[in-house]
Formats: sequence, structure tokens, C-alpha cells
Amino acid sequence: MLAIVLSDDVSWSARVTPLLADAWFEVRKQILLASRANADGDSVLISDPRHMGDPAQIVDQHMQQFADSALRRAVPGIQVFGEEAPMSQLLLDTKKFKYLAYLDPVDGSAPAWAIPGGWGHVVVIQQYVGLKKGQPYCPPRYVGVLDAEGGTVVYDITEPYVAIDLIDQAFEGGEAYDSDPLTYDSDTFYEITAKPVLIVGGYKPHWWSRFSALRARALECWPEAQVFNVAGAPVTRKVIQNADNVAVQLNPSSLWDGVCAILVAAAGGTVVPVGSVEPVGLEEVRDWWSWLGYEKDPDCEDGTMRVARRVPAFIAGMRKDRVCEAARMCLALPDGR
Repeated sequence: MLAIVLSDDVSWSARVTPLLADAWFEVRKQILLASRANADGDSVLISDPRHMGDPAQIVDQHMQQFADSALRRAVPGIQVFGEEAPMSQLLLDTKKFKYLAYLDPVDGSAPAWAIPGGWGHVVVIQQYVGLKKGQPYCPPRYVGVLDAEGGTVVYDITEPYVAIDLIDQAFEGGEAYDSDPLTYDSDTFYEITAKPVLIVGGYKPHWWSRFSALRARALECWPEAQVFNVAGAPVTRKVIQNADNVAVQLNPSSLWDGVCAILVAAAGGTVVPVGSVEPVGLEEVRDWWSWLGYEKDPDCEDGTMRVARRVPAFIAGMRKDRVCEAARMCLALPDGR
């Protein structure tokens, strides 16, 4: 039996955060190569019925393998899977592995062709600690998000804050970050402006009625507001660094698509489940990631299973008043999944 336990003198951040810089350079290179291939008439879409998100791009598949290999070198014995991994790989072998990692190697790869800066990279590492209520219980230990600008947002369970840094674009295999990271916690001071920004996730057709209804309510309550239809890893850093930004995930999401919630909560912000107006604490938000399980995929009629979407729909931001206002706007929205 192989059980990997990290040494206490080496933090998750020290092991994993440098890999985000490597991923940033590699994703940018792969998007450029795939764009050239697409311009020559070659398809960049990969048709795979086991795929759990939007149709995969070549860059998705490449980056899954790239990040998978990097994580296995950094944490020997870790079990790695994610959006690009087939369901046959999504079986937690608790006798062999103590840690597991979820990846979304390129969050937003589909719109990235139209909006080059609209992608992100997500790593969530959890530790199997045993069965709880008859299910594997795996609390998160590290959450890292990388955006197209080279910004990184990192939550290491051993630290009482979220760290935000910017990759040195001149990085060539040496030190990836040229300064100490900024840290955000419940004592962070924010300069407040009068223009709220609502960032709403969900661009698929069966979500449009909900997005349209929420947009109308937001502009009625906040006439000066800006409302954008994008979410996930690409916007997480901006939500934490700008208290006027509020992220809304209108539908339950996977463990990698909902990371904005745990990072905002860990940074001292406010998270409210859609359908409620009461904020939940960091421990409850962390628990959304701790339970593993499977469910039937509602988009497939053949009984295909997928990792259960354990992260409920949520509203997240650094200003409690703005988040709670947005939560009230989300009450009684039209149906949609």
C-alpha cells in the first residue's frame, strides 16, 4: 500500500504554486499553436462523450497531460483527474492514494478564441481523511487559480489568508515571481466606489432566461452597474481585488468551476447560496469540496455518470452589503439548471 504524506516543512504553496507559472507559459503557447491550426482549416475540437464540460479543445487535452505530469512530479503518488479526464479515471483509490487533485487545465477554452484573455487554470488538492456519513471525506488543502494575465490566487490551508501574485513575464526557468504576494483576509481595507459590477456565470442557452432576468433586476437596483456574462477562474482575482465586483454562479457547479466561492471566503469575503440571503462561513464553504460522489449526467440520456456537482449556486464578493443585495435579486429567478 502506498500512502503519500507531505513533509510538514514543505508547504503546499511551495510545491504547487510554481507550477502555475509553468502552466501560464504553456497555455499561451498552446492557444497560439491551436489558433494557427484552426486558421489552416484543421479542427481544434475533440469529440469525446465522456467529457464533462464544453467540447474539448486540443489545448485542453494537452494541458491536462502537462499539468497532470507536473503535479505527479511535485507530489509523488497523488491521484489527478479533472474536466478532461474520462470517467474511468474518476475512481478514488483510497488504499493507494492519500491526496487527489482536480484540474481544469483551461477554464474558458471555448470563448478563449474570441476573448484571448478570458481563460484560467484551476488546481484543487484535497486530502482523503476517511469515511464520513458513509462517503469519502476529502477536505481541500490547496486551491490555486491562474488567469490569462498571469495573476495567481492561492489558498493554502496552512495560511490564514489568500495570496495574490503576478507572474514575471520575463521568467525563463528561474524565479517566477519577482515580488512578495499581496495577502487578503478579513482585515483587508478596500476603497469603495459607487459603480457595482455583476459578473454572472452561465452562457449556455438553458441559462439565458435566468441571466436576462438577473441582469434586468441588477440594472433596476443598481442603475450604474455593469453586468458581464463570464465567471469562473478568469474573474476570481478581480473579484477579490475589487470590492465592487460581485460574482454570481447561477447553477450548481463542479469542484473546479466553483473555486471562486472558496477563494473569496478564505480572503475574508462573503458567500451566499442562491435562493438564500444568509451568508455561509468558510468552514461550510470548504465542506462543499470535501464530499465526493457521482450522479447521472442530465445532458446524457444513456445513463452516463459524472462527478457530482457539489458546489451549490452562489453569490460571492468582498462587500457583504453588495453580495446580500445581489442574493435578494437572485430570489425566484426563472427555472434553469
